[in-house]
Amino acid sequence: MNMIEEILELRSKGLSFRKIAVQLNTTVGKVQYSWVKYQKSRKEKEEKEEMAIPAMPKKKTVRKGKWKARIHKIRAPRCDLHLTFSKYNRLFCYWTIDSSIIRSMLNYHQTSTDDARAVLRIFNVSGIPHFNGSNAHSYQDIMVKTESTDWYLNELQEGRSYCIEYGFLLPNDHFLPLVRSNTITIPCIDNQKQGLVGKEILDEFSKKAQTTPKWIEHVSTYTYYEKPSIEKEKR
Repeated sequence: MNMIEEILELRSKGLSFRKIAVQLNTTVGKVQYSWVKYQKSRKEKEEKEEMAIPAMPKKKTVRKGKWKARIHKIRAPRCDLHLTFSKYNRLFCYWTIDSSIIRSMLNYHQTSTDDARAVLRIFNVSGIPHFNGSNAHSYQDIMVKTESTDWYLNELQEGRSYCIEYGFLLPNDHFLPLVRSNTITIPCIDNQKQGLVGKEILDEFSKKAQTTPKWIEHVSTYTYYEKPSIEKEKR
């Protein structure tokens, strides 16, 4: 059994990269490098298999009537984004998005790739059980080329959870997300920092709860509901 097979077996049991490195008597960096290399090779193999699928033999059909219909094969467009480990504070992401999806979205918003910029938006979703696209602690945008299919995310914080969205930033700074990745938590290398990181996340939540949101001044209500007073309830 080679190293990657052992890593896959231990990952299926739920072990972290750190514990796998201890069991295999190697470094965390080598384990993560082997994992990323395996993920990329598997992606390339899947793409080759899709291209190598032989076409089904055409059957001659007898059509009656004046008009003859043409039958076209319909392939569902691909739109996926994956996030995986590279190093302890570095992540690797790769995506496959059909150009037809990008064209349709930009045409709908009456723009093109000359005006809109391809963006990877990194969200800090630490401690958030259900991320809805707008409740992250913070986010950061990385401009990428439209023809790019993978990217490295560097200098991420330990003990934080991240997910990313691929989309386009319009000239008016409006972000149009196309696809969202899975969520990954950066492990703490120093065990003494684990408790401190959890406290920092709780502090972020408490600060948000005490701060009045900026949008409160722009709320437009359509119906006003008045809470009945105690005296009215007694009546």
